[in-house]
Amino acid sequence: MRTRFSKGYYHEPGIYFGMPFDEYISDWALGSSDLINLEISPSTYYWNSNANPLRTERETPSLRYGRAIHKAVLEGEEAFKAEYAMKAPPPEPGMLVSLEDLRAKCEELGLPKSGNKAALIRRIREAGDTTPIYQEIVDKYEKEAGNRIMLDPDIYSEVLMASKVIRMNPHLTNAFRSGYPEVSVFFEHLGVPMRARFDYLKPRAVVDLKSIRNHLRMPWPVAVANAIARHNYPVQAALYLAARAAAAKFIAEGRVYGEVPPDQWLEAVAKEQNFCFVWVFYQAEGAPITKGVIFDEKCEEFLVANQKIINAVELYKKYISEFDTDLWIEASEIDHFSSLSMPMWWGQ
Repeated sequence: MRTRFSKGYYHEPGIYFGMPFDEYISDWALGSSDLINLEISPSTYYWNSNANPLRTERETPSLRYGRAIHKAVLEGEEAFKAEYAMKAPPPEPGMLVSLEDLRAKCEELGLPKSGNKAALIRRIREAGDTTPIYQEIVDKYEKEAGNRIMLDPDIYSEVLMASKVIRMNPHLTNAFRSGYPEVSVFFEHLGVPMRARFDYLKPRAVVDLKSIRNHLRMPWPVAVANAIARHNYPVQAALYLAARAAAAKFIAEGRVYGEVPPDQWLEAVAKEQNFCFVWVFYQAEGAPITKGVIFDEKCEEFLVANQKIINAVELYKKYISEFDTDLWIEASEIDHFSSLSMPMWWGQ
C-alpha cells in the first residue's frame, strides 16, 4: 500500500530551526490541518493539498493578522517592528483627500485644475498653501516603512497590545521564554510522512498561540473550550506531541538543521521525558483576555484525538494507493432520506 505521493517535495526527516513558513508548507507530508481535512472527507484533503494543481493560496486578513501576532508574541516587539510598519491613520476633517478636493482647492487659489493628483499637489504647495493633504501623509508613512509589511493602525496597535497582555499574565509570563520560535519537524508516524511546526519549543513544552473571536459572548473559559472542540485542536496537539518525541530522537542522532541552537539547550530538549503541549489563547476582538491550557497524554481527549489521527491515516493510505496525485473521488452510496438527518429546529 502506498504511503506517500509518487511525486512531490519531502524534506529529510529531522528538526529544522529558522525555516521560512513558505518552505514548510511546500512539503507534501501530512500536517495537522491535513488530518482534520481527511476527517471531513478525503476529497477535502486532496483539494487543499499540494497534490492538487488547482489549489491556490489566498492571503486572507485572518492569516495576515495571525502571522503578525505570532511575530510580536513569539519573537518580541523589536522583531515585529523590523518586519511590520503602520499604515497612515485615516484622514481627519479638513484634509484634502480626493482628486475633487484638490481641484476645489486649486479653484479657490485661482490655479489651473487640470492634471493628476501629483501635479495638483505640487501646484498647491508652490502657491504657498499649507492645508494638510492626505496623500502626502500616506507617502510619508510608506517611505518610512520601506520594504516592511504595512498594517492598518488598529491592527498594528492590537498586535502590540496582545504581546504585552500575554506577558503581563503572571501564569503566561514565561510561556515564550527560554525557547525557540517556529521550529519545524519532519518525521514518519503511523507509517506515513508527517510534519509539524511548533510555534515555540521549550525543553518541557510545545507552546501554541491561538487567537479566537468570541462572537457569541460566552464566558471566556467556555469560549476557549468551544474553540478547541470546534477547530479540532486536540488533533493538532496529539500530532505535535508525537513530533516532539521524534524531535528528541533527531537531536540525539544529529539530524538538526538550519539556525542550530546551542548544544546545551538541544541536550536539554533531547533528555526531557516529561513534556506537554500548551495552548495560549488570546481574544482577537474586544477585551484583551488570555488563557493557557495544558494538553498531554494524560488527557482523556488525547485517546480520542489519537484515534482520529489513526482513522485519517488509514483513509490517506487507501485513497493515495487508489488515486495517487489524480483527483480523489469518493463513491458514496445513495442514502434514503430520513428525518433523523434533519436539524431539530426544522419544521418547528
